[in-house]
Amino acid sequence: MVSSYLKKPLKSNERNKIDKCLLNMITKDLQPFSIVEDEGFKEFTRALNPSYDLPSRKTLSDRLLQSEYDVKLASTKEVVMNNCDTICLTVDCWTSRTMTAYIAITGHFIHRENLEFNSFLLQCSALEGSHTGLNIAQELKRIADEWSLTNKVNFIVTDNASNMLSAANILGWEHFGCYVHKLNLIVQEGLKM
Repeated sequence: MVSSYLKKPLKSNERNKIDKCLLNMITKDLQPFSIVEDEGFKEFTRALNPSYDLPSRKTLSDRLLQSEYDVKLASTKEVVMNNCDTICLTVDCWTSRTMTAYIAITGHFIHRENLEFNSFLLQCSALEGSHTGLNIAQELKRIADEWSLTNKVNFIVTDNASNMLSAANILGWEHFGCYVHKLNLIVQEGLKM
């Protein structure tokens, strides 16, 4: 009878499964990592499984997220590298309020076997240095090399900024301006009248 009140330890594989489900819920539903510190969430978790100890916010964000990211990155790279004959890239650069420059590169391709359209975020990170065409070209080349895509890029789509056109020219990639960006510029100009 006393044993029914004692907390039974979870097996490692059970804990890992619950941790993975927790991380999936947080990322899928855009919940903050701090949810694991909320009293109501702790009570809810204990009611579901008293043997499960919630990981700390730091464990979630550092260890569990990084581990899951590494798994997803490897599987995504495998899909892209093994099933992509040509790829089109969309590229955007911006500067945050804190004056940090960022670059986001998304790849779009038709899967060679099932002919389905695929889009993957290849990189979103701080861009070292200024937004010059040369810096952007070097970062695009680095990422294309990392994903084994350098000779597979069909064209890139960006805004029509001169630095983006310069980057495409440096790399020898065909460039298309983003139609939505052009339309937005037209509407913004029209609103000024």
